[in-house]
Amino acid sequence: MHQIVSALLQDNTVKEIADGFKLRRETLVYGLAESQKPAIFAAAYELNPKPTIIIIPTRESLDMWFDDLAELLPNVDVIEFPELDLMDVNAAVRSLERTARRMSILDRLLNGEKFIVLATATAAIKKSVSRIYFLSSQLKLSIGDEFQRERLFDKLIGFGYERIDEVESPGQFTARGGIVDLFPLNSRNPIRLEFDGDQIDSLREFDPNTKRSTQNIDSVSIMPVNFSVDKSKPEPFLNFLERGAVIFDEPNRIIETVRNIIKENPDIKRRIFSFENLVDAARPHSILYFSLMMKKVRGSNIKETIGLTAMNVTTFQEQTDLFIAELRSRIERKQRIFLLSMQERKLDAIRQLLSENRFGDDSVVLLKGQLT
Repeated sequence: MHQIVSALLQDNTVKEIADGFKLRRETLVYGLAESQKPAIFAAAYELNPKPTIIIIPTRESLDMWFDDLAELLPNVDVIEFPELDLMDVNAAVRSLERTARRMSILDRLLNGEKFIVLATATAAIKKSVSRIYFLSSQLKLSIGDEFQRERLFDKLIGFGYERIDEVESPGQFTARGGIVDLFPLNSRNPIRLEFDGDQIDSLREFDPNTKRSTQNIDSVSIMPVNFSVDKSKPEPFLNFLERGAVIFDEPNRIIETVRNIIKENPDIKRRIFSFENLVDAARPHSILYFSLMMKKVRGSNIKETIGLTAMNVTTFQEQTDLFIAELRSRIERKQRIFLLSMQERKLDAIRQLLSENRFGDDSVVLLKGQLT
């Protein structure tokens, strides 16, 4: 566990937030800015790891979350839910790589994997494949199945897969004798099927660069590339979450983002979900609203409000006297101090400065790392 996260978990208010993350209720946490939000979330996640979706108003904020969680939760898989072009109804077909990444994430959410998904408001509101279509349209193949190769080829082509000489990207397949390589849209790695007559004899994931097998698998599910045949009612991607949690970062800014998207192009309203739709889809799970200010959140049903007092660190501009005075003041108030830097040279300089000013060995903790 990261030392900053461990220190945060000693605070009773942070523990209270962690309890809200554990329970299926809506909690507003206010008073947090910038990196303070990922830090508090990381502490809650450490106590109750579960599949989590974090919806964020802007690309800049998403990048901050991504970098800070990589520092605070280095052993947790954090991935972005890609945006699709809201203006283009055919973007799902043309932006195949992004669509493939979205399908892979949906598959992992349905399987209940414990990982963290970051999504901008623009990515979260896009209407796409429904859960019922996602489950019903997949072709599942297992070792021992009887399945003619030619029938498989026809199925893949019908799904919109491209037959090429060598598989490199999702939505492609190739065949050489009794071996078929394919890259399912909802898979992180391509798959090699080996036939013995009409029976599937083996299934293996392989590295698309080296073409070498990486692991044996028992079965594979294949999603179609072309979703135009989906006639079921679209659902928010939050509906794919199983027994998890949803974080809305600055919910009123998310609402404003959606409003501006509609204002710029009113016709797009039929292709997107509202903020209230997203909240409704999140209700089977724990919901945390993170906000700098304590404000009402439209469409929410907040059961608990928790306030935190957090301040940004002073910029010292190489004024070491002010820096040392600030450290002494915080130590006198019995605060724990962590200093982070990506540069070992700077850490050595600070270590020397602390020694010269006779700070105790455990009064200030120096860490190699960075929070944005």
